[in-house]
Amino acid sequence: MKLFINIVILICSTAFVYAQRVGIEEWRDHLPYGSCLDVAKVGHIAYGATYFGLIKYDIEDNSVSKISKVNGLSDIGISTIEADDNLKILVVAYQNGNIDLIKEDESVVNIPDIKRKNIVGSKCINDIMFYDGKAYLSSDFGIVVINLLKEEILETYWSKYNNSILEIYSTVVYSNYIYSASAKGLFYCNINKNLADFNNWEKDNTLNFPDSIYKCITSIDNKLLISMRGIDHDTVYSKTTNTNWSVFSEFKRVYSMKEYYNHLVVSNEWFTTVYDKSLNQVRNIYTYFNNNNPAPNSAFFDSKNELWIADRNSGMIYNKKDWDLQIIIPQGPETDRVCKIIEDKNGRILYSAGGINASWNNQYYKYGISYFENEKWNVIRDNKDSIFDILDVAVSPLDESLVYAATWGGGIIEFTGGAVSKYWNSSNSTLKPYTLAADNTVRVGGLYFDNNNNLWIGNSNSKSQLSVKTSTGDWISYSFGSSLIDQHIGKIKVDNNDRKWIQLGNEKGLLVFDDNKTIEDKSDDNYIVLTNSAENGNLSGATVNDFAFDKDDEVWIGTDIGVCVIYNPSDVFESYFKGAEKILIDQTGQAQYLLETEEVTSIAIDAANRKWIGTSKAGVFLLSVDGTKEVYHFSEENSPLLSNTITSIAINNKTGEVFIGTDKGLIGFMGTATEGNSNNDNVLVFPNPVKDGYSGIVGIRGLVENANVKITDIEGNLVADINAEGGQAIWDQKNLNGNLVSSGVYLIFCTDSEGKENSVSKIAIIRK
Repeated sequence: MKLFINIVILICSTAFVYAQRVGIEEWRDHLPYGSCLDVAKVGHIAYGATYFGLIKYDIEDNSVSKISKVNGLSDIGISTIEADDNLKILVVAYQNGNIDLIKEDESVVNIPDIKRKNIVGSKCINDIMFYDGKAYLSSDFGIVVINLLKEEILETYWSKYNNSILEIYSTVVYSNYIYSASAKGLFYCNINKNLADFNNWEKDNTLNFPDSIYKCITSIDNKLLISMRGIDHDTVYSKTTNTNWSVFSEFKRVYSMKEYYNHLVVSNEWFTTVYDKSLNQVRNIYTYFNNNNPAPNSAFFDSKNELWIADRNSGMIYNKKDWDLQIIIPQGPETDRVCKIIEDKNGRILYSAGGINASWNNQYYKYGISYFENEKWNVIRDNKDSIFDILDVAVSPLDESLVYAATWGGGIIEFTGGAVSKYWNSSNSTLKPYTLAADNTVRVGGLYFDNNNNLWIGNSNSKSQLSVKTSTGDWISYSFGSSLIDQHIGKIKVDNNDRKWIQLGNEKGLLVFDDNKTIEDKSDDNYIVLTNSAENGNLSGATVNDFAFDKDDEVWIGTDIGVCVIYNPSDVFESYFKGAEKILIDQTGQAQYLLETEEVTSIAIDAANRKWIGTSKAGVFLLSVDGTKEVYHFSEENSPLLSNTITSIAINNKTGEVFIGTDKGLIGFMGTATEGNSNNDNVLVFPNPVKDGYSGIVGIRGLVENANVKITDIEGNLVADINAEGGQAIWDQKNLNGNLVSSGVYLIFCTDSEGKENSVSKIAIIRK
């Protein structure tokens, strides 16, 4: 046997250079596309559906790209897809009942009627069948019929059996009847009758088990086939118009069974099997030779006898013939679950994917640490069965290959070069076990390196709430009185003055600790617990979810009731310390406190000292330096944001990309601010030249912080006067009158506030 296998990993659909890939104020998704749930083909384009979006593979040029909410789809949470190759339309259905039609010109028509309709119970669309120019969508509440030419819902057949909603899993038209496989048997009706009247439907009681769950139904060459769900295996029955039902075959589990081009394609637990119209097996794919066992969800057999498989573990599989296999997986992280995102000093983005519930108990997620570097996602992980729920990540400032992971129960994992090099727990460090656990469970909620390469560790639910692994390798622990023994300890961060700020659970607020820069000498230590009490911290809420230090050393604190700021953290241990302050803003002529009705879950500071605020229900806000003005407000309703529930935010200050973690995955927004350079020697203007048709933003990067940029035409007439945000200025291509400039060459003069750092660049603008 001759074996050919190729694995295609998408890094970028257009280019490998950031500036060409994502423009300023544009979005891109950072989602895992390795778990494929359905597959379809329109002409020379094959589509693999994942929960998050579509894998698009062009057979003619072998290009791979992604289609998601960022670049065309209306939603997230795909349940199934199917293509009408005659009309050149791909139907994309979602778990919430939403529907997208992708046309041959790649335009997307959204049909949100079901999503918006007030329906009790699930709206999930399970399967799509085409008949007579219409799409029949099998759903958890009945059948929806779409007129594909008019791009609208034609009819809805509500299925109600024995006074309860009937879940329809798949539908087929056979011998002038429409058959529906459901959770309570097989139902059928003459296609010419009023299908909306469920009284016209009959139940097929000729099956041996008429009340069983039937998942997949299809027909081929005058044969009707249906799969019955069993406890430990599924049975496929077949019949013709002149015969009774008989057993065709048994499978461990049937996930999909459809007819394509006179071939029956069955996706079962471990195999994808193709039969001819006489039901003779002609192909059986049982291995991919990529160390993953096949786990097919569905498959498509095209007119060229080529097989396309949607696999739960291996993405989209392209099987041309025999064992010629191509595995297509777009570039992405390991998981959509985002717990905590950080940026290391070299601009690498890392995030943990563990979790704890509202009671601060384990969720038992086994994910590793995903990291983004040089436009590629990779993962480092520990395969030990006892290790789960990584909550935080810290990277050594002196050695980026040295990564530490905080686990909720397994102490700390030390990775060197991507491999586990050490486990730190109660047996080899000052970390203490969970006081209520019978074993040596060590809960670590937070990690943070200070400026001297000391690693500070929040040791939760123990007798010592804080430990440090010093730069010399020594371990020291600290305890803060009996009231904090067994206290939940979460995030920990160290400010520029070496004060440690520690999140406390159970509505206990925020612990601030100062060792007075004498780690070994505890006699001069000081600490305070800040709460929402007016006399003891004046936090805006009892529960602290996140906090961040801005460029003015102010502490921004996100709570369950908005945000507050400590403007003078150096006073926190003084008797005259007045606590945090809430920000008063003008809202349509009325004064109110900033975000006072929102639970703030995450805070990040960009290179221009602006505040990115994530919330539990209202999406993301970008606020001005002082927080009094709203620059952006992104929600899932007005932007490609995946969800309004934000879990974490981090910023790559070298590129300006804002990484926003949600409860539905990670997405990136290319912000306008980058960190400033020490000089203006390496100014980059992009895009350059500006080609005809582009009306977006021009970026001017590599500037000293807060530089001034003046743009003139070739004759020296001033066109624009801009101040940089951090190390980047943005130009909307408009002149001082607000009009788009005409074709020509323009000069860009950059200088710092003292007029010492000067540079001149050129940009060409082409308009027809």
